[in-house]
Amino acid sequence: MHSSSYRYLDFVLVLLLVLLTANPYMAEKKIFFLAPLFILILFRIGNKLSYLYKINWKHSGIIFFVLGYELTHAIIFDNWNILNMFRITFEMYLVYLIIKIINIHFIKIYCSIIFYLAIISLVLYPLMYTYAGPVLMKYAENTFVMSISKLNYKAPTLIFYTFDWGYITKATNIYRNAGFTWEAGAFAIYLNIALIFKLFLDKSNKSLANKYNIVYIISIISTFSTTGYIVLFIILLAYLLHYKKKIFLKWSLLLIAIPLSYQIYYSAPFLQDKIDTQYKESVNGKSHNRFSSAILDINDVMKRPLLGWSRDTEILFGEEVTYKAHRPNGITNLLRCYGFIYFIFLFTLLYFSFYKLGKTSTIKSAPLFSMFFITVLLLSAFSQLVFDKPFFRSMVFWGDFMFLTSIPKGKFQQLRHKYKSHFRIIRSQ
Repeated sequence: MHSSSYRYLDFVLVLLLVLLTANPYMAEKKIFFLAPLFILILFRIGNKLSYLYKINWKHSGIIFFVLGYELTHAIIFDNWNILNMFRITFEMYLVYLIIKIINIHFIKIYCSIIFYLAIISLVLYPLMYTYAGPVLMKYAENTFVMSISKLNYKAPTLIFYTFDWGYITKATNIYRNAGFTWEAGAFAIYLNIALIFKLFLDKSNKSLANKYNIVYIISIISTFSTTGYIVLFIILLAYLLHYKKKIFLKWSLLLIAIPLSYQIYYSAPFLQDKIDTQYKESVNGKSHNRFSSAILDINDVMKRPLLGWSRDTEILFGEEVTYKAHRPNGITNLLRCYGFIYFIFLFTLLYFSFYKLGKTSTIKSAPLFSMFFITVLLLSAFSQLVFDKPFFRSMVFWGDFMFLTSIPKGKFQQLRHKYKSHFRIIRSQ
């Protein structure tokens, strides 16, 4: 297959990985996309079928650990959903193949995809304030039909753009840019990850003021996401602290940024006021927001701390996902579902995956970069259920296949001998 065909297929594979994770319609119909995704992978590898079965002990161990956990929960709770177990394991295998095949090109492709999707969102977002908005929304409802949610979730989507369900259901009075995802806060997560890639892992990115970074930041601002803003501030602060050139400019920007951020936090109604309100509501038991969800989840975790209650909400709540069962804190939800054994295993893998990426980041300390990325991920997950989704599951494989992305040409030969297995993967394509 011609190299240009490889590039197009790689782009499609990463796009599908992102959309099957984040777009509400494609995530709901995900089971129907898994077989076509596997066929695309077969086209991509061509006659190199060894990609399918040559899996080292570490990666096969990760996949079988996920399957083993599902089997353990099935035995404990006598809940044998074989199709669901197969889907989860097959998903894990597919995301492994995608990262393995695309390896060092993943970051560049991901940044480009998020850049183009962000531009689409910035074009369509203002239309909601015109007569064209309701027309497009009606078209989306009739074209990409989703099942009726017991959570009153109604987010018409055009796949590449989703209309803000919070505004539609009058939950908020600000129309937020949800991009291609299920909710504006989720869109901010993907944008912030792309911004980290560009600022800390892309050596060609010489300035904060390049077109990718500007589009990402403007898009994050348009989400009006509390968590998204906090994470953006942390990313920009980390960038300024590690900015080596023009020291005077660096400290001038820091002196401006910190008090300005303080002022924005206390003046913007969706930041300090929202956090205070949600915290008070959680203490009074009036709402299942991110804070009350954490409190309720921790109480349940204490009853089954090691193995958790499984992904099936009916086991704990005796019903399907409703307002009673829906708890939107991604960190404590992970603990409640899987317990501390899975939690520690996952974050150990993530630490070493990000550690390898950090070897070539602009943050010179790989451990520091890894902890920085994990902090961003945990903050993002505080209000979004993300850890069970394919894109986020793929993160455990990132370091093993992507950490050479930003190596300067002068260091390439120097590291060739040390990381032989990775260079074999590169040469085989």
